[in-house]
Amino acid sequence: MRSRVRRWLPALIALLFVVAVCVFALTQTLRLHEPDPYAYRASLAALKDGHITLSVAEYQQLAAELAKTDDGWSSGMEIAQWTRTAGGRLVSEKNPGYAFLVLPL
Repeated sequence: MRSRVRRWLPALIALLFVVAVCVFALTQTLRLHEPDPYAYRASLAALKDGHITLSVAEYQQLAAELAKTDDGWSSGMEIAQWTRTAGGRLVSEKNPGYAFLVLPL
């Protein structure tokens, strides 16, 4: 009987470890720490409203709207990785192809 328990003990310990790691990973709140997800999120929000480029006022309004939502994405980071065009409008530095593919979902 003891040899049987000893044989299964490593597998049981490994299984318990995997279950503990899974529970830990699944109970953590999503917080984004890099600017890329925020840049993509802002691109999607702008495209959803029908804008590829934004005026400074539209950019500030979008930043304020995204900052007040508490959907697990907000952590005080502002919209990043947008650049000003020669005409003074702002456009995302991210490839718009991604947003065009995701937006219909």
